[in-house]
Amino acid sequence: SDVVLANAAHHRSDAYASVAALGGIAGRGLGFYWLDPVAGVAVGALVAIQGLKICRTAADELLDAAFDPARVERLRDAVSVVLGDDYPVKSLRARKAGPGVVADLVVGVPAG
Repeated sequence: SDVVLANAAHHRSDAYASVAALGGIAGRGLGFYWLDPVAGVAVGALVAIQGLKICRTAADELLDAAFDPARVERLRDAVSVVLGDDYPVKSLRARKAGPGVVADLVVGVPAG
């Protein structure tokens, strides 16, 4: 789920931040005084980038962002196989809705 992925990204950024902080502290202890502020800027940038990625994913989820075009094409192909040539797929749109997918499908029907 998206919550689990966001939590994993959070833990990954914590691990990277810890390594950067350790490098800054160790560098300062070895006399590289400039390494501490560089590590601080790196941690800040990392947190900002991860935050933007999480916000983008959450916004897409809340705004019913369109589905991946490749997956929509696979869905279109599967529907076409099931319906056959007598009922052509005119259009197909899909979007995520919670854990599932909502699809709008327009199918042509033979006259008569």
